[in-house]
Amino acid sequence: MTPNRQQAIYDAFPDLFRMAIDKTGLMAYGLCVDDGWFKLIWELSEAIMAECHRLGLEPGKPGFPVAAQVKEKFGTLRFYLHPTTPPEPEYSESEVEDIRLGSGPGHDKMERFDQMKGDLPERLESIYDLVREAGEFSQTICERCGATGEMRQSGFWLRMRCEKCVEEEAKEQEEQSGR
Repeated sequence: MTPNRQQAIYDAFPDLFRMAIDKTGLMAYGLCVDDGWFKLIWELSEAIMAECHRLGLEPGKPGFPVAAQVKEKFGTLRFYLHPTTPPEPEYSESEVEDIRLGSGPGHDKMERFDQMKGDLPERLESIYDLVREAGEFSQTICERCGATGEMRQSGFWLRMRCEKCVEEEAKEQEEQSGR
């Protein structure tokens, strides 16, 4: 995706794309798709943020999803999310002893932490459903221009392309090989 379009998405959804803005993890490579999926990614991002609001998930708090990688694979959109996990609690020496013994304030603190971590996948299921739907919908959109497309094989690659983009890419390849 072109830098200007990527930046527009990052500016509109900074909490969701925190890893891209901070250039950490695989998001340091940016949105690894063509411009044709800009609208799809924008709409998915809006839907994720609305669902986070509905679920009461706040940016930077446990459970809030952040984009970990956005790419094309086998001709479809892959939008990977990581939930923000709660910070591991620090335990005093007496709390460590409580954990070892299986009772007391330290043990209770550990159980609350484990419970907080444990229910994240269920809470985020509706968000993962949105991502799955967008991935399926990407199989109808030309990744290059955004028009209605279909799965095309180009060498070893599967790509979502419309007829016009297939013709343009063939012409570009001819020009490059004729140099």
